[in-house]
Amino acid sequence: MDFFVERTIANAEKLIKAIDDFGFGSIGFTIEDIMDENGFMRMGKEPLRIDILSSLPGITFDEVINSAEVYEEDGVKIKVIHINHLIKNKLAVGRPQDIADVKALQKIINRKK
Repeated sequence: MDFFVERTIANAEKLIKAIDDFGFGSIGFTIEDIMDENGFMRMGKEPLRIDILSSLPGITFDEVINSAEVYEEDGVKIKVIHINHLIKNKLAVGRPQDIADVKALQKIINRKK
């Protein structure tokens, strides 16, 4: 599961605290890790891995957050990247798997029409 977080000092401090409160403080993530535009943080191992990213190729945090799909269950709201922004990101990354993902995502869009 990937989490895209806004890259600000205040947000980085909150995220470090949340990771610590959750019991993963011993990993030693720092504010600098979150503020690194090219970095990401990884916890766990496939298939139970969490990646925390503060930048994504081809899209900005503001683009994503302003058009995110909101899902709510049991009073918990979760924002999920809009399919169009996910496609834009995957095209910018351009790995073979990302291109295959784009084709699958475009089929989903076509089915919804």
